[in-house]
Amino acid sequence: MKNFKIVLVGESGAGKTNLLLRITNNDFDVNFKSTIGVEFGVKTIHETSSKNPVKLQIWDTAGQERFRSITNAYYRNASAVLLVFEMENEWPGLEKKLEQWLKDVRFHTPYVPIFLVRNKCDLDAPNAFRLHTEALTQFVHKHCLTAFYEVSARNNVGVHELFKHVADTVYSQDLISEKVFIHASSSLSKEDKSSCSC
Repeated sequence: MKNFKIVLVGESGAGKTNLLLRITNNDFDVNFKSTIGVEFGVKTIHETSSKNPVKLQIWDTAGQERFRSITNAYYRNASAVLLVFEMENEWPGLEKKLEQWLKDVRFHTPYVPIFLVRNKCDLDAPNAFRLHTEALTQFVHKHCLTAFYEVSARNNVGVHELFKHVADTVYSQDLISEKVFIHASSSLSKEDKSSCSC
């Protein structure tokens, strides 16, 4: 079974820990506690497009600035990053925070798929989110993000669909990497044989 490291990042209070709890234990903790350092969980996704089960090692990182150096160390060997946020009233302020997180992610893992995940969609007032839909759509295209999801860890809305997409994406990417490696190895082998003087 293929194993992939998935890293959750975002501001403190965005609901990363409950997102991890929901997908790994089908649970939700109403008592908010900020993550100190990192937390870790494992989820095997069986209903993948490839029909092959995929094991996700999911790392929940601290959102506070004082833990940022610890968080940065956990980007290593990540197969995908989920940038988790909750909606704020003013888009410019939120956009600035998201762009700073993207800057950190791409500095440490420049080529991994990045999913933009808006948690706590259950807290919306009617039609409130529509005000930001266009801005978020432009943000996703502007920064070439893999996908955008609205989820609720509390009500278990969209969480499984999100992680199934993550599993499908990292599995497909791994297959492509393997094919490229095999092709490159084959080409090098042919070059070695053609340059042999014996």
